[in-house]
Amino acid sequence: MNAGPIVPEVAPLTAAQRRGLHKLGDIVIPGDPEAGLPSFTDSGVADEVHRMLAWMYESDRSAVLMMLDAFARMPRPAVRAVVEATERGDRAPGPLGAGLRMASFGVKGLIVSLYYSGVDRGGVVHGAIGYDATITAHPEEPDRSLASSASLPPSGLAPLHPTPSQPEVSV
Repeated sequence: MNAGPIVPEVAPLTAAQRRGLHKLGDIVIPGDPEAGLPSFTDSGVADEVHRMLAWMYESDRSAVLMMLDAFARMPRPAVRAVVEATERGDRAPGPLGAGLRMASFGVKGLIVSLYYSGVDRGGVVHGAIGYDATITAHPEEPDRSLASSASLPPSGLAPLHPTPSQPEVSV
């Protein structure tokens, strides 16, 4: 019997790593009070970082934790400069540009994935951006998201050889 994947236990972040995560997170996602979006720190998603870290390769997890340690010790303007440098990967030549783009993906991917994953305190992020990925548990119930007069595109492929009850479809 398959009990599902075995997810390794990961140690909680150290105080320094947590400071680095908050510092980086608030630079990438400072929040927008007018739109009802909290800052990264205020969203509370940092409490769920262990869920992402558990699924990372050990070498990637170690690199992320070292980065968070480094960011905790760096002044905020220096962390901002690192983030801004990674955003310039498309303008940098060859391997340097490739490295900066990968760094941008790693630096911002962690923060953005946590923030928009739906694990924030109170679920305000999804509400503020109008995101609703509700899946109906009972598919036999009618879909009330469309007007009754709405028509849906046909599903499936047209048969290769139509039968008398199926007209030929030209593509």
